[in-house]
Amino acid sequence: MDAASGGFCKLAKTKQAYGTATSTTGLASVIEALRTAAGQVPQATWLTPLADSVCRGLSSVWLSNQTNTRTLILESDGGENDSDQTLLKCFGGPSTANINSIADLQAAKSAPNSQDWGFTVGSWEANVMRRGVRLVTPFTANTIDTAELAAVTAGPLAGADNFPTQLTMKVSVNYTLCAPTDPDPTCVLNSTTVQPQLRTLSLAAAPGVRVDGASGSQSTVAFAALAAPATTTTTTTTVTRTPSIGAHELGFFRALGKINAKSQLREVVRDPSVVFGTTHKLAGDVDDSGCTDRADFGIVTQSDVWMQRAVLPLQIAIRADLNRDGWVNEKDRDIVLANWGRGCINSPGPKPVIQ
Repeated sequence: MDAASGGFCKLAKTKQAYGTATSTTGLASVIEALRTAAGQVPQATWLTPLADSVCRGLSSVWLSNQTNTRTLILESDGGENDSDQTLLKCFGGPSTANINSIADLQAAKSAPNSQDWGFTVGSWEANVMRRGVRLVTPFTANTIDTAELAAVTAGPLAGADNFPTQLTMKVSVNYTLCAPTDPDPTCVLNSTTVQPQLRTLSLAAAPGVRVDGASGSQSTVAFAALAAPATTTTTTTTVTRTPSIGAHELGFFRALGKINAKSQLREVVRDPSVVFGTTHKLAGDVDDSGCTDRADFGIVTQSDVWMQRAVLPLQIAIRADLNRDGWVNEKDRDIVLANWGRGCINSPGPKPVIQ
């Protein structure tokens, strides 16, 4: 992205274009320098192009003359809500309305004198919804600009308007639950920009067990970070955490991902307080036999453990998560092999050969 103009650089899809895109150094070097430079963090304001991307995606699917269902895949970690103001696509500030789920949107949609289904009129969220509802007829490339403009400028959506059934939204939203003292990079980067939306986590008996706390009207969180049960803690502790994504964006994604029967919503939530795996006295000794051997290798690589999430109720996978990253994979297998024979009285035999 060109920071000076707020636009984008259009490059040929070649390695050469990527390496020589700037006059002084290759674009790859520039990107890497930005990635590693101190203070270079994503903008959590209205300066990033999610709304524009969604609207361009909607236009692309409706340009087709096919009558089949169209699918638009959207993935975001928040802080992305801008559009092209010059072309009047879906430009607008963030909605400040209290839309936190599809149930909230449906209630606002059915309210008397409903305008833009509860989203702030003129916001980027409302304009995206207008575009999605009204661009239902296949257009030619020569007429799409007129249709796009008309979809947004025709005025607020009313309660009688409906999202097209032939458009499927697959929405994946990723965020972290942050406490003020969390050293997690996502929390640190967003510490000055997160919205004042709080979620309470009740941690009882097992500090690693995350309780989502979402109501039935909200989406089911696709990944709940669970760890091995604690053996000593029996009291209940309440911790207040703030999502690293803005409340208005999270509500929009939740509504869009459930906008019709075929659409899907996935929330991937990371809780830095969760500790995966379990402690072993001997490195690589999954079964705690006092010897890192073929039995440990077999546990890590068995079909119901290998490449599985190391979360409850799969207790054996939790034991096999030797690097404690929440997965059982090559890294855990390599720990067994790196410690082959450690603690053993008798030789465990040759290391297994990895194909």
